[in-house]
Amino acid sequence: MNRSAKAVKRKDHLRVLLTETSPYEVPAIFSNIGFYNNITHHNKFKSTGDIVSFLFEKNLNEDYTIPLTYKIKKDIDSSCVLSLIHPRSQLTIVDFYENFSSMIISSCQKSDFSLRAPSRISSKYFIKNNEMNDLEYSRGEIQSEYDDKKYKHLASYFSYNRYTRLHKFFNSMEFINLEKKFDVFCSIDVAKCFDSIYTHSITWAVKNKEFSKQNRHVKNSFGTIFDRLMQSINYNETAGILIGPEVSRIFSEVLFQDIDREVENLLGKLQYLNGRDYTIRRYVDDIFIFTLNETILNDVKDIVEDTLKKYKLTVNKQKTSTTLRPFSTAKSGTINHLNEILNSLTSKFIDPENPEKVKKIYSKRNTVVSYLNKIKSMFVLERENYNLASGYTISSLTNIAIDLDRKCKSSRDFMKNNERQISDFFYVATEIIFHLFFISPNHNSSVKICIFIDIVCKNVDEMSSGDSGFLKGLIFNLIHSYFERCIEVEKNNKIKKIPLENLNLLIALKLLGEDYNLTRDFLGKIYNIDRRNDFSYFEIICFVLLYRP
Repeated sequence: MNRSAKAVKRKDHLRVLLTETSPYEVPAIFSNIGFYNNITHHNKFKSTGDIVSFLFEKNLNEDYTIPLTYKIKKDIDSSCVLSLIHPRSQLTIVDFYENFSSMIISSCQKSDFSLRAPSRISSKYFIKNNEMNDLEYSRGEIQSEYDDKKYKHLASYFSYNRYTRLHKFFNSMEFINLEKKFDVFCSIDVAKCFDSIYTHSITWAVKNKEFSKQNRHVKNSFGTIFDRLMQSINYNETAGILIGPEVSRIFSEVLFQDIDREVENLLGKLQYLNGRDYTIRRYVDDIFIFTLNETILNDVKDIVEDTLKKYKLTVNKQKTSTTLRPFSTAKSGTINHLNEILNSLTSKFIDPENPEKVKKIYSKRNTVVSYLNKIKSMFVLERENYNLASGYTISSLTNIAIDLDRKCKSSRDFMKNNERQISDFFYVATEIIFHLFFISPNHNSSVKICIFIDIVCKNVDEMSSGDSGFLKGLIFNLIHSYFERCIEVEKNNKIKKIPLENLNLLIALKLLGEDYNLTRDFLGKIYNIDRRNDFSYFEIICFVLLYRP
């Protein structure tokens, strides 16, 4: 598989559109790449240029725009409202990054507590070749400062120091060393953080509250302009910031950097020294406190809570947890147990001593039942972590499929020598993935399912075994069964909008081919699509894909 690394054009600030303005959680067929290309090249064609100018450049500085809001499932029992910023305001964000990138970086270098803060503008981005699976690489990851030279595809605008994902911190030597040094560990969650952030507080963070109030007439400072930007992309609201776009996380990071610094200063006045008596680590709005004893912990928690209140933020007491050494959270314990079960399952497919050979599965159904029973046994007393186990398993099996796909592309002999075994793996993985998704559907898992199905379809069509029809039929029947169940689930739901994860399943059906599709009549029973006139933008683009001639 050939990849090429390209240096970022420093003056190409429009790449902000690719990484900073759209939520990760969008339908699998949606991205800002088309918007980026149209804006980048619109001057080449007069008609296109006129349209783009009319839609997105005219009245660019109007007071505000209205974002597209939508819900996604977070877990079995809860959902979250995300926002896609209006394209016109996305261009305003591009201008902001172009003018204030250095201020963003310097404002995010005040705290020693932060685990995730922009440290510099990314220097590389990754270009995929035409043979690479489109869906496989449809979701970029934040680019780590330490991984900058690995050239992540669609790299973030900034490189981020320390950790790009929270789980990497918990699996790091830093966490192990903190466990050696401190006796008590406390995890704190800020309640409805983004919904509660007061946009004017950014000026307090950049300067201080008293200075900001005395100089509120100043309109061109970094803090004032950032404040105005976050209002303008959200109905001119000052209470709350949009959830989803990376620019919102950067806004909150600037704010929390000041909170971190104030907490450290106040604890210093109590003669508590960071690194000796306590330390704090913070990942966006998740705060982790390490102390020598519970007396110090109580003082640290009081200071943290009081400081948050100054910024109109509060702690979610129900999600606050404290543990003594060894520091093992329910989540980390679940992942460790899951890894053991997954390693056992993976060993049935892949021989670590001979990675070019896929092992034969002698009883596919028993393999499926055995694994699912092991998963269920983990959650007799811990049902709240089932969503984690489901997503983790689906992601892991999809990664195995990606690895097999790469090997098949790089060697015809690999496919020829392992055709039956690969087909068996696809069967087992399909049954496990859909069973877990049925119980705990969510957006991230539905994206992985799209990737998995795309890989299955492209590979089984190349097989001589004739399993293509069987595996595609299996996938279709499982998706059909899922939507049949939705008839009962949605029966009493007055809001008939199709959830994002279900839209992704419809997209996945399209990958199977023309012979596999749900009829309009069938979908109409669930979502009243023939009687509705309030379709969302995401529903419309998915229906166009599904039912266009």
